This record gives sequence, C-alpha cells and structure tokens, in this order.
Amino acid sequence: MKRAHTLIVALLSLFIFLGQGGQESEDVLKNLNTFQQSLSQWMRSVEALDNRIRTLERIQQQGGGPELMKTLSEVTASVSALRKEMADSAVRLKNIEDTVGSTRGDPTIVFGETLKTMKKSLSDLTKKVEDQAVLTSVLQQRYQEFIKPLEPIKKALEEEKEISKGLVSALEEYKKELASKEKEMRERVTAMESFLSASEERAKTMEEVLRRVENIEKQTGVAPPPELVKVEGKVEEAAPEAVKPKTPEEEGFREIGGGFYVRNVIFTPFGSSARATGELKNLSNNNYSIAIFNIKVYDLVNTMVSSQDFTIKGFKYQDTKSFKEIVTGADPQKIGRYTISFKETY
Repeated sequence: MKRAHTLIVALLSLFIFLGQGGQESEDVLKNLNTFQQSLSQWMRSVEALDNRIRTLERIQQQGGGPELMKTLSEVTASVSALRKEMADSAVRLKNIEDTVGSTRGDPTIVFGETLKTMKKSLSDLTKKVEDQAVLTSVLQQRYQEFIKPLEPIKKALEEEKEISKGLVSALEEYKKELASKEKEMRERVTAMESFLSASEERAKTMEEVLRRVENIEKQTGVAPPPELVKVEGKVEEAAPEAVKPKTPEEEGFREIGGGFYVRNVIFTPFGSSARATGELKNLSNNNYSIAIFNIKVYDLVNTMVSSQDFTIKGFKYQDTKSFKEIVTGADPQKIGRYTISFKETY
C-alpha cells in the first residue's frame, strides 16, 4: 500500500509539471485523471481480493481438505505476483518523471507512448485479478461441497449412538432378568430336591408299613378286604396311563437337531431391529455347560437379512429354557420366515 501511495504522489507531481503545457498538456491531464481513477479502482479490487483470501485462510484453519490448502497457496502466489507487477509499475512511472524532466523533445509525446504501454500492462493485471476472483468463487463452492456430505454422516452417527444406548439398556435388562430366572430356577431345583427327598422317605415308610401289614396278614391268616383288592386293581390299571409322557410334538415343540426342540418363537420390534423370544428343550440325554444355536431370518421375498449365533448356559437334560435375542437388521413386519438350528455344545 505504501508503494501505491508513492505512485499516486508521483502522478500528482506529474500533473502539476504538465499543467503549464497548453491544450496538449490539458489532454494529457485528462488521460492521466482517467488513468488515476482506473488505478484507484484496481487497487480497491486488490484489497477486496486480499480480504477474501484472508477469510478463506481462516476457514481453512477451522477445517478443510488438502485440495483447499493447495488452492489457497495458488491464490496467495498470484496476489504476490500482482504486487510485484504493481511495484514495477511504480518504477515505470518514476522513469516517466525522469524522461519528462530530461527530454529535449515534446514531453507529452514521450509520456503518451509510455502511457499506452502502462495501460496495456494495467489491462493485463485487471484480467488477472478477475481470474483470481473467479478462482476464489470456485474455491468457496468446493469448500461448501466438501462440508455438505459430512451432515448425513453426523446424523447417522447420532442414530447409531441412540441405538447403542438402547442395546446397552436392553442388555442390562436382560442380565437382570437372567439373574432373576437363575435364582428362581435354583429355588425350584432346591424345592424339587427337597420334595424328592421327602417322597423317597415317605416311599420307604410306606414300603415298611406294607411289609409289616403283609407279615401280620400271613401270621393271622386274614385276607385283605375285597374292596381294597378292587381299588388296588384300579390303581394298577390307571397307573400306566398316568405316567405316559407326552411327546415334544404334543407339547408344541419342533426338532432343530442334536436332540433339541424349540417352540413359541415370536418377533417383536426393538429399535431398528427385532427381538426374538421363545423356548428351547434339551432331550439329547446329556447335560451341557453351553449349547450354541443359530437363527436365520428371511424377508418376504425369501432373501436372508440376518444370521447370528446365540448361547444357552447350563442346559441340562429335559430342561426347558427361554431365550431372548436381538436380531440386527430385521424388521418384524417384513419377516417372511426364520430357521433356528443346533450348532454345537460344550
């Protein structure tokens, strides 16, 4: 900017020098006034370009890609070139002053030729400034295009965060429910063991009583009453029918391999996924610490949308256990069919 002020002072001094040259000098002064106005406008354009570049540099510091940094470097280099050419113009005007003061010919003619050369240089500089303005506009547009795709990603991350919170909450609820069921199962097993133990004691007592009664009857020669014999006969006839177990199919189960059966499978919504619940029964004649199963879900056009494994711990022979599993990527309203199969045991 200091060089620009020096250039203007030199021009004003030149106007005063040429103010005494008659009509031709007045024409030159008019041309110089026009040149001065064009030069001032050009300087304002350069300042505006410099402000825009500073703004883009500030945006780049806040976050921008490598391409943005490269383009900013090109713009800065172009402005430096413009300033260098502006300094060259100041030197040319200084040469004009020296020429006007020292030439023996008509100073207006010499100045006119020099002025034409300067106007051509100024026109080239103006074109370069316009090109830089277009480049800056393109740069801003690219920056906006660079920022725009990040919005859907941010939104998707927020949604995934909410889903993760829901999964964590459901997992905690499932753990609590599992602990409650384990406690309830232990209490039932304890009660069953107590009942069996008591039943064994009662059975032993009854056997002892029957044995003593039979001994008494043998010793006394008294036969048991007919009513008792009839009732015992009915009991003996009804007993086989009472102890006949139901088949898994009669209980609503279906076989899934490895001696395991499943029933009452239901899918309910869980966020953007589905929750599968049901019951599994172990009829494999073995007790397992861990049993692993696989569930596959298909949509309405029979395309598989999800496949995952789940485990049942402490699965004893003839036990029936409930399960709850989150099937990711499945919509309960769009499930056409599913399969649950046995995978392996430990």
